This record gives sequence, C-alpha cells and structure tokens, in this order.
Amino acid sequence: MGMIEEIQIGTQIWMSKNLDVSYYKNGDPILEVIDAHKWKNAIGGACCFYNNNSANNIKYGKLYNANAVIDDRGLAPEGWHIPTNEEWDLLESYLGKMKAGIRLKSASGWAENGNGDNCCGFNALPAGSRNAWGDFDELEYATYFWSYTTSLTGIFYRYITYDLPIFQQWNDDGMAGFSVRCIKD
Repeated sequence: MGMIEEIQIGTQIWMSKNLDVSYYKNGDPILEVIDAHKWKNAIGGACCFYNNNSANNIKYGKLYNANAVIDDRGLAPEGWHIPTNEEWDLLESYLGKMKAGIRLKSASGWAENGNGDNCCGFNALPAGSRNAWGDFDELEYATYFWSYTTSLTGIFYRYITYDLPIFQQWNDDGMAGFSVRCIKD
C-alpha cells in the first residue's frame, strides 16, 4: 500500500485517503468484481473501482462490500482497523453534530457547489457507491464509509451528501459497495 498518509482529529488518527488495497492483511487477494450480476451475487468479500475504471482508484480508492470489511483475514493494513460506530460517533461529536459533514468534506469536487471546508484534513471526496444490484451511483454527489459495527439486519455505515452539512448514519444488508476509511489502532 505504500506510505499511509494520516491526520489527527481530536484524539483519533485517521487515514487521510480512502482505502485502496487489493489484498487482505494475510496476503489473500480480494476478489475484484466487474460484472453487475456477479457483484449482486457475491458471497465473499469483493472490491471494485467506481464505474470499473481503475483511474478512479487514484482519486477515490476502491469500493468494498461488507463481506470484505468484516472478513477475518483483515481488510485494514497492519496497525489500522475499520472504525466502529462508536469511533465514528466520537469523530462526529468532536467536529460538531450539525456540521460534521461540512468539516469532513473536501473543499472541491462536490456537485452543485456542495463542497465542504475540510477544516480537519479528512478530505472526504464524493466517491459515490455501488448499489446491491451492481450499478454505480452518486459520484460527485455522495460518499459512504463502512463501519465495523453489525446489527441484526446488516452493517452500519456513514455517509455525506453534497446538499447537507451533517454526517449521517444508516444500516445496509452489506451488498452495496462503499469506501473504507481506516483509523489507527
């Protein structure tokens, strides 16, 4: 993965870019899925580039399904982990609940001038997502980050949209493809 750029926000140290690994921590490859039907039916961990265009990896990192996030082989590099809901909550609280989205968003690149101020250096880019049917959606309009916290109906994630100042939370069945931002152990 090369040199990991990091940023301290409050008491936490975060990666300053989205994850873009192709291998689990133990060296096993993560299945790259291009075909929409195969994405929809993926049983194990999977990753992709937005719109299956590897040039998007440079700016946005990869999109991963939840199975890759919770795989025992470890998606995060050594010394890092996927944040829990509680760790996302701490970040949101530190930045201010009603303005956390603005403060996390990059200062450019968001549609309809929905840019943030990136005051904390997190530099959240509008990386979009891949939905459960395998279609790509919302590039430049939204970004989604997995949590490591699961529930009875799936796994939690956080998201930021171009048109709102907040950092929202929701639950997914795990079939979508979202970005991963790691936090230091």
